[in-house]
Amino acid sequence: MRHTALRHTALSHLLRAPVGQGRPKRSQTVPASAGGVRPMLALLLATAALACAPSAHAAPAASAASTQTCAAAKGCEAKFCRIQSELDQAQAAGNTRRADGLRTALAEARANCSEAGLRAEREEAIKDAEEEVREREHDLKEAQADGRARKIEKAQRKLEEARAELSAARNLPQ
Repeated sequence: MRHTALRHTALSHLLRAPVGQGRPKRSQTVPASAGGVRPMLALLLATAALACAPSAHAAPAASAASTQTCAAAKGCEAKFCRIQSELDQAQAAGNTRRADGLRTALAEARANCSEAGLRAEREEAIKDAEEEVREREHDLKEAQADGRARKIEKAQRKLEEARAELSAARNLPQ
């Protein structure tokens, strides 16, 4: 809402300007009743105001539909679907920078995704997570040998986080 008001304020001087001139001085302002309003610019402002108004129902419906279709997809198709879903959400929210980045990610994924590549990424993620768990278990044993309660609690917390990451890596879609 605030952005619409700012855009209207920034462009309102053009509505007051006589045709063929730039930004008017106060003395040159022509009232709308005298034909000083440019119809196309007025239409543009109205369109911009509608485009900036948030749609309360568009994003959740699109998100729910894309989530259902992505759950059925496998492999590269699932990856494309997830990126497209995020892209749709970014566009619905008006987040153009994120949408641009997601368009690039989608193009790169379509150009480079392979089932073998996804399988290798998943196996690498599992291997890294298992290594992290082993390191955290070693840290916990050292903390227990040291006997400091805070250090033991911290090591236990980090070990649980590492185990959760391992579980998530094992549950990645195929």
